[in-house]
Parts: sequence; structure tokens; C-alpha cells
Amino acid sequence: MNATASKPRPGLVAAVAVAVISTVTAYLAMVAFGTDVLHMPAWLAFVCSGVFELSLVTVALLAREAARDNRPSGILLMLTWALSATSGVFAAWHEFVSLPFTEAIGAALFRFLTPLLAALMWHLALIGDRHLATGASWSGMRTTARMHVLFLATEDLYRIQADVDGSWASRRRLAIAARRRRKARAIALRSVAPQDMRAHCAAHVDAVKAQADADAELAALHVAHRARLAGVLGGQAPVSTTSADTQSPYAVQAAKAVSTEVAQIVSTNESTGSSMDKPVDPPRRTGRNRRGQSTRTTSTRTLDATMANEIVTRRAAGDRPVDIAAALGLGRSTVYKVLKNETTPDTTPATTTDTTTPAPAVLAEVN
Repeated sequence: MNATASKPRPGLVAAVAVAVISTVTAYLAMVAFGTDVLHMPAWLAFVCSGVFELSLVTVALLAREAARDNRPSGILLMLTWALSATSGVFAAWHEFVSLPFTEAIGAALFRFLTPLLAALMWHLALIGDRHLATGASWSGMRTTARMHVLFLATEDLYRIQADVDGSWASRRRLAIAARRRRKARAIALRSVAPQDMRAHCAAHVDAVKAQADADAELAALHVAHRARLAGVLGGQAPVSTTSADTQSPYAVQAAKAVSTEVAQIVSTNESTGSSMDKPVDPPRRTGRNRRGQSTRTTSTRTLDATMANEIVTRRAAGDRPVDIAAALGLGRSTVYKVLKNETTPDTTPATTTDTTTPAPAVLAEVN
């Protein structure tokens, strides 16, 4: 605990004393509400009212403890105000029930404001403890908030100026942003002393620069991560910021194994994708026209010398024309024409590339 916290604090002591007295007054009003309105026995009214007021004091003390430890205490402080307002409503209700209307107005107002006074004292005590814990005063926090509003209004004004396109709506947005920024600047100039304005502005500018540097570093880390990921997916060794001398042999072997496996997967996917990207011609049907001539496209193709020699060789070996046509993916009529010397083999190389997929063996057998 610092030296400031060890000194006597008469203001905080007085605030806590007023809060306790107001809480006791609210407790007596709650007892009267339980006996006169809810028709409880006296002992039960004292117990129930005591539990309610003790819960209020407990929440307020927990809020003060959180403020002393520099922990969030907003929810506890809000609960303190809510319980105090509820106690005031019950006490004011009792006055309206038990007194005439003309006399009940002042009594109800007194009964309602007494618990709220207790909540206010607890709130002021909490602010004092927070100031002792953090060293930040209420005026300092208010000044920081107003400077924050000024910088946000200035940033919005510059952003809208960059987006102005000459239209009426853009000019209206620019005028509204300029008025908002002028108002924020006037409030900041009234809140901050002239000799302290430069220090406050420099502190906020440094904070904005630090936040911009953090954004740039995060963007660079994101780009480096994507580069390492692209290197791994491409089969390259990922870039490591740790030197090879400081890495363990197991880590080096594991990294090499992972890179090799990923490269194999990528190469397999690329070969599969390239084969799938090639267009596949549908199998050509074989039919005969009215003159009995075959309409298969492969029968009209000019065969090279290698294919013709293969047909002749297979026939000389005893293969049937049907088997030859099925093995070479040709039509039977083409094989018969080659065997009967009706088609002269073309010994000149073909100048065009035939992308027609040979007919499957099953269709050739059916033909």
C-alpha cells in the first residue's frame, strides 16, 4: 500500500458514514413496509428487511474492494444503485398507503431519496478508492475521454473529406463531420489547460502511432504466414526464423518429412487435375448408311505406315480382324480395307494432331 492510502481520509470516512446512516434509515422504512403493507409479523419484517439492506451493503463493499485492487467494479456499482432504488420504491409505497395523498408526497419523496443518497455516497467512496489505487482523478479521466472524442472526430472528418465526390449527400456528411469536430475541439479546449494541451496531444498522437505500428506488424505477420503456407503447399521447405544450429535433429527430420509428404500430395493432385482438365470426346457410334458403307470416323482417317504394318503383322500372326480392331481401337471396316489393300498406307507424317479418344474395346467388339 502506498503512502497516500495510509493517510487519514476524512472525506471518504464521511461518505461512508453518511452511506451507513442512510442505509439504516432505509432499513427502518423497509420494516414498516413489511408490517403495514405486506402484513408480516414484526420479527419476519425485521429479518427480511435486514437481509435486503445487508445485501446492499455487501455489494457496495465488494465494489470498494474491487476499486482498491484496481479491478472492474462497474457491475457491482450498478447493482448498488439498483438495490438502493428498489428500497426507495418500497419505502415510498408505504408512505402512499399509510398517509393521505397531500401528506404522502413529501414523505414518499424523502423515503425514496434516502436510499439513493446512500448509493451516491458508496459511489463517491468507490471513486476515491479508485483514485488512490490508480492515481487517476475524475477530472483526469474526463479530460482523457474528451481528448479521445476530439481525435476520433478529427479522423472521421479526414476520412469523409477523402470520400467527397461532389454530391449533395457527401457535402452534407462533410458539414456534419466538421461541426462535430468543432464541437469536440471546443469541449477539449475548455477541459484542458492551455499549458497542458500540447502534452495531451503528444500523448494521443503517440498512442495513435503505436496502434498504427501494431496494425502494420500484424499485417506483416499475416503476409509472412501466408508465404510460409504457400511454400509448404508448393513443396518447398518453410522459412524458419530459428537457425539450423539451434534446432533439434528430430525437428529438422520432422520438417523434412512433412515437406516431402506435402510435395507428394501436391504432385499427385496436379497430375490428377491435369488429366481431369483434358476434354474427353464421347465414344463415336458406328452405323451404316443406306449404301452399306460404315459411318465411323476412324474408317476415313488416313493410317500411317506403322499402324498398317501392325495390322498386317497381327493378321499374319493369326489374329482375327475383329480382335485386331478391338486391340488397336479401330473399326472393322478399316482393318478389312487395310488387309484387302483397299487403303494405301500413308507414309507421310500427319501434320495435324488427332485428339479423338479411341473407342473402347467393348464398343469395337459390339461393332
